[in-house]
Amino acid sequence: MLGQLDALFGQLTLGGLRRWATWGAQAHRTHYEEQIAYFGLQSKESLAMLQKERKGTLLVDVQRRLNLYLRALWGRDFFMRPTAGDFESREGYRPFIEDYFIHLPDAYDAVEGNIGTVDATELYRAAAAHAAAHVVFTRQPISAESLSPWRMALIGLVEDARVEALTLARFPGLRPLWAQLHTAQATQQATAGDWLNRLARALLDPAYDDTHPWIAQGRALLAEALPRLQADPHDNSVSWEVGVQLAHSYRELTQGPAFQPRTDLQKAAYRDDNRYFWAFDGFDFERSIAAGYEPPQQVRKQVNLMAFVNELEVEGAGDDAQEIWVLGTELFPYEDLGVSFNESEGREPVLPPVHYGEWDHMISIFQFRYESEGGG
Repeated sequence: MLGQLDALFGQLTLGGLRRWATWGAQAHRTHYEEQIAYFGLQSKESLAMLQKERKGTLLVDVQRRLNLYLRALWGRDFFMRPTAGDFESREGYRPFIEDYFIHLPDAYDAVEGNIGTVDATELYRAAAAHAAAHVVFTRQPISAESLSPWRMALIGLVEDARVEALTLARFPGLRPLWAQLHTAQATQQATAGDWLNRLARALLDPAYDDTHPWIAQGRALLAEALPRLQADPHDNSVSWEVGVQLAHSYRELTQGPAFQPRTDLQKAAYRDDNRYFWAFDGFDFERSIAAGYEPPQQVRKQVNLMAFVNELEVEGAGDDAQEIWVLGTELFPYEDLGVSFNESEGREPVLPPVHYGEWDHMISIFQFRYESEGGG
């Protein structure tokens, strides 16, 4: 097998390699010649399992594009890590957020959406954008005290809808990206999971036609909460309140089946497992900086000569210093050399930004913003 690693890694993810190797070891555990043929890629079974576990699109091949995509949206960096998910099967192969890092599957295959096939790159973009919305708009935990699994499932679903609604208020073009991955239909009602997926699609996609009273209630409650969300985007108590109300009215309005935590899951492939806000232990500044949060804005202070001489902590501080002290006059060294510190070590101040017009292709005009003198 070691002699075939280049070929194997060219076609398998780490999880796929483990599944392929484990199957061969178990199937041929007492036939050593067949083991040699299998691990040397010389047997039909070996090639068949290789094809079965063959990778789709690898995260490492699209990660740079995803980073640029998220930075274009939010003006900051997000850090992503690949995960192989469940080694033994492809079940539970979902994104998650942990320690402010976005964990995405190391490979995605194309999936069927509600209007056709969605390629793996689009699925990666949808998953990354959704996880980034959680990181941006979730800054405090949701209390799980005294909550049943059914209530937690609905609160998590509404929390997904909350962060997506806040994101869509800024970037409405993301709606088609997410909406195409919701495949629930208004006729599905065999399980509690069917109802969850119908509600998830209804809260995201206003074009989705589902007039059931419980679905309509969910849409109405989220619409009523939108002004409150816009006033405080980080207030996730809305998700708790709306989720609990929907949990209470479910049996009355749907007479639907009981919730099964292991099987009644959200089916939209791009959504994460929601562990982020249930296990959230508070906003840790140091960990958030490590994961790409913006540091505080640099402060520039005008000071007098005595303060500058007596209290300056770091004379050679770089551009990343938290405070920059500015002396209004030139400062000369004790030795009268005729050259001030300004001339020998100073740098020209950064010019204020200049804003240029941006072409709006929807209405075919230039949009101008005058935010600094002389800018346009």
